[in-house]
Amino acid sequence: MMENSFPFTLGRQSLSISFHSTHFSVIPNIALGLAAVGKYCTQLEDLNLWSCKGLTDTGLILLAIGCGITLKSLGLAACAKITDASLAAFIHNKGLLAVVKGCPQLKSLRLQCRNLTDEALQAVGKFCQFLELLALYSFQNFTDNCLSELALHCQKVENDALCEIGLCCKDLQSLHLADCSGIGDKSICSMARGCKNLKKLHIS
Repeated sequence: MMENSFPFTLGRQSLSISFHSTHFSVIPNIALGLAAVGKYCTQLEDLNLWSCKGLTDTGLILLAIGCGITLKSLGLAACAKITDASLAAFIHNKGLLAVVKGCPQLKSLRLQCRNLTDEALQAVGKFCQFLELLALYSFQNFTDNCLSELALHCQKVENDALCEIGLCCKDLQSLHLADCSGIGDKSICSMARGCKNLKKLHIS
């Protein structure tokens, strides 16, 4: 007998789905289900999809068409079939033009999807200008080219975030800060002490 663990949490503005069974990969019409969520949950702000092994780009793109504009927090973990194409649907107007300029209100983004690449993270930096939290786990396809050129165009970035860069990104070579009004001398000094390999620093 097939046993599926289906923790399903639905609030007025939040949705969490987690499948821990490998049998989820053969469950049909999950894309249609997510399309329905996008169609009817037009005020969705918080979306978390964990261990959804059967989830594909098609399902996520259909979801983005409906609720991408209002989404403020997105979490994806252990969704092995998710690639740049569907993340692009949430972040900007690439990928079937699913969402015009993606999720303009996105503040929190947590990702654990191994098939995403540099292009996805670059799109996050470019289009998610209200982003306050970015958490990346188990990424195998990100390279130094992306991380060393990561530009922060987020006005919500504050001192603590830049201090963390100084503590954690010892090999950072290039940093571009634009329109980050919450950053002050304390964080700049902390970053400078930690990032001793920094070759380019642009602040505007």
